[in-house]
Amino acid sequence: MSANMMVGLIRNKLLAILLGPSGVGLFAQLMGVQNLAAGLVPMGMQAGALKYIAKYRSQEPERIARFVSTTSKLFLLLSLVTVALCFVLIKVIAGWALDSTQPLYLLYLAPPILGVPLLVQSQLWLLYVQAGLEVKSYSKATVTSSVIGLLVLLPIVLIWRQAGAAAHLLLFALISYVVARLYANRSMTKKLAAELKQASFDFSVIASLGKFALANLPITAFALFVPFIVRSQIVHDLGFQANGIYQAVFAMSNQYILVSTMAMQTYSFPKISQLSETSDINTEVNNAVRASLLFATAGILVVLTFRDFLISLLFSHKFLPAVDLLPIQMSGDLIRSVAWALQLPLLPQERFRARAALAIMQNSVFLTVFYVAGADARLQGVVVANAAAWATMMTTTYIYTNRVNGYSFTRQNLRLLVTSFAAVAIVAFAPFGDLRWRLVSVVVFLLWASTSVSRDEWSKIAGSFRKRLGPG
Repeated sequence: MSANMMVGLIRNKLLAILLGPSGVGLFAQLMGVQNLAAGLVPMGMQAGALKYIAKYRSQEPERIARFVSTTSKLFLLLSLVTVALCFVLIKVIAGWALDSTQPLYLLYLAPPILGVPLLVQSQLWLLYVQAGLEVKSYSKATVTSSVIGLLVLLPIVLIWRQAGAAAHLLLFALISYVVARLYANRSMTKKLAAELKQASFDFSVIASLGKFALANLPITAFALFVPFIVRSQIVHDLGFQANGIYQAVFAMSNQYILVSTMAMQTYSFPKISQLSETSDINTEVNNAVRASLLFATAGILVVLTFRDFLISLLFSHKFLPAVDLLPIQMSGDLIRSVAWALQLPLLPQERFRARAALAIMQNSVFLTVFYVAGADARLQGVVVANAAAWATMMTTTYIYTNRVNGYSFTRQNLRLLVTSFAAVAIVAFAPFGDLRWRLVSVVVFLLWASTSVSRDEWSKIAGSFRKRLGPG
């Protein structure tokens, strides 16, 4: 996960140097179109696929071949239909996403759209690896794809600039598919691989996945459309350069926070899917809350203390306006780290209506706050909206899981919540440009670490470092 984050940061740096804020803003929109299409194709059924693959791999291995084969064919069919629709509506998409229907922008959109089927299939095969709780293999697959993609990115963007960035989205989708399939093949027996080739289409699989589509499609649409609408509005009101500044803010927070959220998705979600006792589920959720909070708070405090240096280092001085947006953005990300952990039991327990209601409330708050800010303050509005929306999600999810599962934070986690939010609030809104305040931020970090991390956790951290450094 950490290696994948580093590769992502290096990619952002290359794009920042070669394309500048405007080019980064355009690339973010092209990638947004691809992610939107690839996210809508499975219609939320990928969550069901993960649940059933995890279940079949551990309990009913005789059902796995037909299930995976049918799911792959179904997702391929939906992908091809989506690609065809995107090309039919390409002028509409360009006008909406890029605020222009010039022929050049239509050409820029072609590669990311063509990469959608490959991206969807790569995600499915990674689900197979993830469902077996093969965390190392899953991480290696994502890192391998990112590293190869980075090596491809540099020469084509250096030579063809924005056209190369667009082409990279197709090439990266192809690389991701090949790598995901290789790692999935490694994790299955020769017998299963042979059964996959011979497996017939099973319509009962569609019925099993269908309930996840009906339940998750509205939520998936919200999760994908709302950020895309917001970015498109920023492009329309302030241009690609402003979108590039926001991309720097988003990347700084998202590359880091995804390490903890992806760890939960990779490990905790499949594990909870295999649990039936509510007490066991609540214990796993509290473990996830603590791990996510510790990781998120440590990183956020470091980023906020050295935010101006990091923006210049990871992007360039042209992106320094992003510095003023980071405190609120990363405060929202701290809340997000808790909300993600609290949501873990909803899908395995098939709380579909509740999940939809929670998502509607979250995104309604996001859009309301964003549009209230007005056209001239879109960048400030989007970071405030992010924090408000995740605060809504954390609060409402906690109330719901407390009611239906009897979930509550442990005393240890409550103490960690208080110290983490207090530490981030102090560092986020201190006048960081003054050296004395930077020293205060360092002191706050050390106080937080000394009071929040247990001796056992310190021992595990030290052991992890010793393991990485080796016996020498």
